[in-house]
Amino acid sequence: MMDVGDYLVARLSGLGVTEAFGVPGDYAFGLCDKIAAKDGPMKWIGCCNELNAGYAADGYSRVKGLGVLVVTFNVGAFSAMNAISGAMAERVPVVCVCGAPSLHDVRARAVKHHVLGEHYDTGLLSFRQVTVESVRLECGETAPDAIDKALIRCLKELGPVYIEVPMDVVNMKCRQPGPWKHVEQAYQPEFRLTSDRDTLNEALDECRTLFKSGRVVLIAGLLIGRFRLKQQLRKLLDATGWPCVVLQQSKSLVDEHQPQFAGLYAGAMSEPAVQQFVEQADVIFALGAIMDDFDLGSATAQLDTARLLMAERQQLRVKHHVYRRVMLPDLMDGLLELASKHDFRSQAKLCIPCGIRDSEPFGVASDQPLTQRRFFQRVQLFLGEGSVLAAETGVALSGSVMMRLPPDCTYIAQPYYGSIGYAVGGFLGAAVAATAPHAALGERSGERQCVLLVGDGAFQVAAQEISTMSRCNLASTVFVLNNEGYTIERLIHEGSYNDIADWRYHELPRALGTWRGYEVRTEAELDLLLTKLKAGREPALVEVHLACDDVPDNLRRMAAVSAKTAAEHGGYAVHHI
Repeated sequence: MMDVGDYLVARLSGLGVTEAFGVPGDYAFGLCDKIAAKDGPMKWIGCCNELNAGYAADGYSRVKGLGVLVVTFNVGAFSAMNAISGAMAERVPVVCVCGAPSLHDVRARAVKHHVLGEHYDTGLLSFRQVTVESVRLECGETAPDAIDKALIRCLKELGPVYIEVPMDVVNMKCRQPGPWKHVEQAYQPEFRLTSDRDTLNEALDECRTLFKSGRVVLIAGLLIGRFRLKQQLRKLLDATGWPCVVLQQSKSLVDEHQPQFAGLYAGAMSEPAVQQFVEQADVIFALGAIMDDFDLGSATAQLDTARLLMAERQQLRVKHHVYRRVMLPDLMDGLLELASKHDFRSQAKLCIPCGIRDSEPFGVASDQPLTQRRFFQRVQLFLGEGSVLAAETGVALSGSVMMRLPPDCTYIAQPYYGSIGYAVGGFLGAAVAATAPHAALGERSGERQCVLLVGDGAFQVAAQEISTMSRCNLASTVFVLNNEGYTIERLIHEGSYNDIADWRYHELPRALGTWRGYEVRTEAELDLLLTKLKAGREPALVEVHLACDDVPDNLRRMAAVSAKTAAEHGGYAVHHI
């Protein structure tokens, strides 16, 4: 027999989770003790608030496959709910463990702190709206099954779960965990939804006919990464010769140096050659993509349904009809089998556009004020093979998606849900995961270069987590783009509410930890500093001064379309951009 809290830790660590993020609270102290146990399999990483801890668990999951957040009842859980909602929207497996009042108090409806009067179920019911499973553990006998069910659903359905643990249940006795083999979670039967074989075979047969009908372009989506199918995607591209584009959500899923990589697709926000290449294909195959408005260029994409296949999590849309109960991993296996039996390589000699900026010598102009274009050009040279790069929505994301990344990079962003400040917490979690053991999930191990690009407005939302990064001894580089406010909002709709306080960002590391802070205003200052940082792998925060109206072309185009669309729907008047 063992304690319920120990059972939960054993199950999580068995899935390869070696760190949990959170903020302690009196209802969660028992859980915190279990996680932080000196000789235990997991490590506690305390964050500055629950929202950032939730972002960190999300970012950690994007690197390692599963993230864990620990909070206290209601006040902690509700603070983290926005992060859990983002994980749900972008299909990120995160386990939110919430310490709760004792079962005696729950059943007696006692008036206790952090409780909304007698309503003890508020958190449980609220999280059902933003998770795939929301459960309260109620005794030692049933807790193991409830925990296992939640974790299986988390991984099967690619979404967060909420496990509420009353403080007296933590130390209740329960059975030992049964055997799970977690070498590669996506391919274990308990973590894989089952397709209807007849439906799958019929769908594959129609796919085969369409693939033979003309030029195919594949759009790789984020679900490829969530299902850990990146290697299978590479095999499919090698076997078929299909050209492939990515969306903002799926940046880094495809090796951007392979000849079939055709660039970033984002509707009218794409480079014109890329947009034309995709939209004029005979067959457009969106594989594992969430087709949201921003990833499709503020809904400017012209993807003809009569030529479109959309493989989603649990179904395949072919033109105007839908094959249900076709699971993406099974479909990928079927596509690889098709490619082994049929020749789809007739397109291999196509002239494939790219629209992604190549690395080139920087050519410093010593006193030239730094521009965003030159900044991203120099950062592209700073990145090494296998880097982790996180970018906040706005200038940081729009500029970085146009860089050609080195091989084996991991790109972290939240373009679909788009919660401001996500990238800071998400980067913390990703950087921790990138330096932690990865044996359970078969991922790249060892310390990796970790770089964060974040605008000044978003940074102010979550800046205090720099202290957590320092405390964790993360050898990371954080670039804060100081362009004097909410640039993306100004592009869409001008207003004094887009102004923010002018912080001296480069001085924050002195107050928040042991990092060094720097500021750069010219090309020469940036080039000299990045040469120094890359040589020494020194953790640093770099304040980058940019003009407030200096933005990437793709962001300017997106903002113009967004402003026009909102005005047409009576949202607000369009300002000149």
